[in-house]
Amino acid sequence: TALEHVWRQLKSDAKRKGWTERQLFKREVEVATDCFRGIDKDAFLAKVCKAYMALVGDGRGGVFCANSLARARRALTIMGRTSKDLVETSQLLYPMMQVADIFWLEVDICQLGLDQRRANILAREIAEKLKWKKPVAVHHHLLMSLQGARELEGYDENASIDREIASKMSKSKPESSIFVHDSTAEIRRKVENAFCPARVAENNPILEYCRYIIFRKVKSLRVSRPDKYGGSVTFASYRELERAYTEGKLHPSDLKKAVASAMDEIIRPVREHFENDPQARRLYEYVKSAEITR
Repeated sequence: TALEHVWRQLKSDAKRKGWTERQLFKREVEVATDCFRGIDKDAFLAKVCKAYMALVGDGRGGVFCANSLARARRALTIMGRTSKDLVETSQLLYPMMQVADIFWLEVDICQLGLDQRRANILAREIAEKLKWKKPVAVHHHLLMSLQGARELEGYDENASIDREIASKMSKSKPESSIFVHDSTAEIRRKVENAFCPARVAENNPILEYCRYIIFRKVKSLRVSRPDKYGGSVTFASYRELERAYTEGKLHPSDLKKAVASAMDEIIRPVREHFENDPQARRLYEYVKSAEITR
């Protein structure tokens, strides 16, 4: 196709001029932005867009028409915002467009984080109104920020859910979470600085990593420590680990070292993929260069 020809030509230019992968990707973005235009030149895309807009809402029916302003405001929490943060019209459109995607993809089971549950609920309510297929909603636990639990922020009437959403890790706050491309040193630093109160399991992000990630990937967790502090110990289950920790038999510092090591081993294959695969590396560079808006 013409598009493939453009990419081949750019790769040829890059090889001739000695560009790095990052320079090539930057040039591809520039060419795409300057030279490619909208759907009017593609009949198939035009049909798809018209069908999608009819589903979203064309003034006569669709997701927008089956919704209310008050309901849209309540769904703002899927964006990490509440009604008091409403400053742009686009914030009201976003929840409906996410709901439209559920119907466009003809989703049977919609799996989202707990913070997205109002989008799922909205989809189920609209499906009933419009006599469309009602999706099954599955909501997953949100990993807590490494900085610990936060105060309630009004994301949900249920205090427990509100705190879970408010305290979740965030890509816009790098120290709050471990990324799949983090280096060994970065993982160790983040875990070392993480909130981890002695003898306390509730709202302890380090124990959450053990429960929801480590023990789902490995059968046991080994904690190495000097003999004068009890010697090395291996835990065969999360419950065993939590019990030892809350009883004061395991120091936060020793737990953190074991968690950092385990997380590094789990993430290593993914990190190496982004480091060694040229296309993956280019995609990562693009994502990394994206502007953080919050």
